[in-house]
Amino acid sequence: MRRVTPPANPPYELFRDEAAFKAHQESDHFKTSIAGQALPLLARRERMQYGLI
Repeated sequence: MRRVTPPANPPYELFRDEAAFKAHQESDHFKTSIAGQALPLLARRERMQYGLI
């Protein structure tokens, strides 16, 4: 098994609200580039949601 060092600063995105997050996921860019090309290359995907106070 090949050992891979995770990036020190994993990518993250900020969205104004839940509606903006959903709109992003429904965009052509997300469906094509992210869901269609990038995600299949990942060995593992972890998502965390945080709220701003």
